Amino acid sequence: MMKQKPQILMVGGTPRSQTSALSVLLNTHRDMFIGMERYYKKVLTDFSLSGADFAAPRFYELAEGDTFHDRIFPDVDVAPKIERFDRLTYVGDKIPTVYEKIDEIVAAIPTTQFLFIVRDVIDVAASYRDRAAQKDATWPPEKDHIQAVRDWNKANHILASLGK
Repeated sequence: MMKQKPQILMVGGTPRSQTSALSVLLNTHRDMFIGMERYYKKVLTDFSLSGADFAAPRFYELAEGDTFHDRIFPDVDVAPKIERFDRLTYVGDKIPTVYEKIDEIVAAIPTTQFLFIVRDVIDVAASYRDRAAQKDATWPPEKDHIQAVRDWNKANHILASLGK
């Protein structure tokens, strides 16, 4: 019997919706290997994602232009996942705003599956507000609770339109 390649799973949701926590949870399953914004730049900056990006060893080897992170699998014991890569059920990536690139991803990799988490808008807004107050260079102060509601509405509008 021929071994099936792992299926590709993209995880998303409005920023601050616990997409990272969901990815950590998914990675506790022995048959799942999900990156943490592993292909952020390839998807959101200059779309160049392909099915080859999810094959071994490319998937677990960081390359220039993939992401802005220096660690793509935090909180994951990668050795057992690499060892049994061809037997995994899913490999993929968590990019919160992946919903903005669904059409491009499906055109490039038609078999891609998506998993989106929806968090209560009040919690998302509070998280945006708190993050903006931290004066962190990676999160501008204008990404406050008002922007959170806009982003939440945009994400859910896109997701609601998928079934139509």
